[in-house]
Amino acid sequence: MKFTLAAALALLVPAQEFPRGKILDGTAKSGVTWHVRVPAKHDSKRPMPAILILHGSNMNSKAYVHTLAQAWPKLAEDYILIGVNGENRVKGSPDDDPAFNYTYVNFMGKSKYKGYPGTDRESPALVSEAVQELKTKLAISKVLVGGHSQGGFLSYNLYMNYPDLFAGAFPVSCGLLMQCEPAAFDKPELRAQQRKGAIAIVHAENDPVVEFSMGKSAHESFEDDAFPAVRLFADKEAAHMFALLPVEPAVRWLEAMTAETPEAMLEFAQKQLAAREWRDAGAALLRARDLDAKKKYGAKIKSLQQAIEKEAGAKVKEVEKLIKASKDDSWVADFVKFRSQFESSDAAKGVLEFHRKLREQHEKPAEELFFGARQDFQSQRRDEGYKKYEEIVKKYFASSWYRYAKGALDRRK
Repeated sequence: MKFTLAAALALLVPAQEFPRGKILDGTAKSGVTWHVRVPAKHDSKRPMPAILILHGSNMNSKAYVHTLAQAWPKLAEDYILIGVNGENRVKGSPDDDPAFNYTYVNFMGKSKYKGYPGTDRESPALVSEAVQELKTKLAISKVLVGGHSQGGFLSYNLYMNYPDLFAGAFPVSCGLLMQCEPAAFDKPELRAQQRKGAIAIVHAENDPVVEFSMGKSAHESFEDDAFPAVRLFADKEAAHMFALLPVEPAVRWLEAMTAETPEAMLEFAQKQLAAREWRDAGAALLRARDLDAKKKYGAKIKSLQQAIEKEAGAKVKEVEKLIKASKDDSWVADFVKFRSQFESSDAAKGVLEFHRKLREQHEKPAEELFFGARQDFQSQRRDEGYKKYEEIVKKYFASSWYRYAKGALDRRK
């Protein structure tokens, strides 16, 4: 495990500042409050990974740090747990258990959109600064950011705007804001950095507070924009209850997908191949190749990639037949399903290029129709709005707006 400057500085801080197995409260320079729990057996001389957990609305992150430690004790052994509260304290909340809310709706960050004056100092900036400050006091190898409900919305914002600070994200029971959509970022270096990490989306299908469709839509957005390591961890019965959701499996998946050695990535790729999780395996091999600076594992990587190519080669022929036989959107669902698993394969290049060129033709007229439909709905002209959606589905099915229009029409039935 590599030593960073932050890890080296952490060794200068007396260990007793962070009691083992207990939660320590503190305040960052920016004024937001934080809570840190280091494992009972933590060695301050050895950097270890951390989980940043963000609270839901009208709550505090100390409760979530406590829940993580109680509900998933093995995570509390393997990770430093960090909670950072929102800057807006709930009026009337008690001093011994204060509640907070985050701000982020107007924060445009590094996206291509413009923000209102002052919104660059909302929660994403304040929380990221608090984490950077804590990294000078703790020996941290990497940070995985997660959050529940309101905190989940913020976790997307943090990961997309500060991918150099966070190795991965696990948004829980939430959705994706417009300015956090992958397509909202156009700087090549930033987009490349975003794709080096991994995103595990956690959501219950019976969530009564934030609809499951929002988690599913976010997952589709990242797949549609070629994020290699993204996965949806769905649950049928947990509703909106954080402690009952598959948080630990999501974190363990992030752990595996962001390992720091080619050996670990190859081991995970092999495991996922055996489980026929082709996308995971492909993403793991991409990371193994990047980590293999000395080209020591080229033959092994090639061998495992061939297993993916064999499966993809057979599947792509079916998709190509559907495309050639159709002039409408009847092939799109099969294409998306194929892309979801085999996007990283050489066998997929031809059909992906076909879709890319078709999207170039469909994107602009679909975008105009989509935003025109939004104006119709805002003006209570619902029938006109749905007609525009129907036109997108009928004529511009390769656009990025197709799935939004199709989903709206399906929900209308």
